[in-house]
Amino acid sequence: MDYYGQTKIEKPNINRLAAEGMIFTQYYSVCTVSDPARCTLLTSLHNGKPQVRSNDPMPERGDIQNYLAMFVDPALEGNRPLKAGMFTVGTMLKSRVLKFLMI
Repeated sequence: MDYYGQTKIEKPNINRLAAEGMIFTQYYSVCTVSDPARCTLLTSLHNGKPQVRSNDPMPERGDIQNYLAMFVDPALEGNRPLKAGMFTVGTMLKSRVLKFLMI
């Protein structure tokens, strides 16, 4: 059972958090397209600054338009990642955890 009513995408960790009392109901997405929205969430940059501006598939991977080919080679699926070394919320949290563990 999905807490938020989603029937197509499984979100076991989000549903576990909801079952434990942590419910996310107030988030404003800066974009209706998934990659730029994810980029702004991870980098905490507003929509005018993110590196990712659209869903950008990587044609250099191969036949990315062939849906059946993705079953054979899952590496075809997915869009261009963030640039290496991009500062993200995860980077900040990791540094905080490492500082905490060093104390």
